[in-house]
Amino acid sequence: MRSVPRARIIGIRALPQVSRSMDRLKSNRRSALMARIHGKDTMPELVVRRLTYFLGYRYRVHAKDLPGSPDLAFKGRKKAIFVHGCFWHRHRCRRGKMPNTHRKFWVPKLRGNRLRDLKAQAQLRRLGWRYLVIWECELKHLDRISARISYFLASSPDNSSRHTVNSRASSQRRDGRLD
Repeated sequence: MRSVPRARIIGIRALPQVSRSMDRLKSNRRSALMARIHGKDTMPELVVRRLTYFLGYRYRVHAKDLPGSPDLAFKGRKKAIFVHGCFWHRHRCRRGKMPNTHRKFWVPKLRGNRLRDLKAQAQLRRLGWRYLVIWECELKHLDRISARISYFLASSPDNSSRHTVNSRASSQRRDGRLD
């Protein structure tokens, strides 16, 4: 016995074509939008820079002589701040979700970003530097970020060598695997 399509049963001639991708933009428009994304002077980074300046701290931007070129470097204090976009650096929030399309491209790309971050952070620790990671999604709470930056920059170097804004935002999962 041949099965009858559901559309035929309910009186619809044909069901609309459903795209396999959830992307609502055409590929050329998506490409143009993605091309506009740059690694420097992003809005989250500018927010953190203004906030830090407002707190009275002065810094160097994108110090190329340091591993990972931190977004803000405080050379006299041997401290650095990285401002990470949740998607590009694989934060465990809803913005850091892996895309469902073109996974052969995205998985190695985003994993490489993550590994490069970990390598740069390890090199900074070996050089005696401390660093703070601020995630894009955490900028909703500027009062908390302000307090974390103040605490991080005012603390003495004998405290732990790594700070993150959120304890859940660790660079490795508890089982030791990368995100």
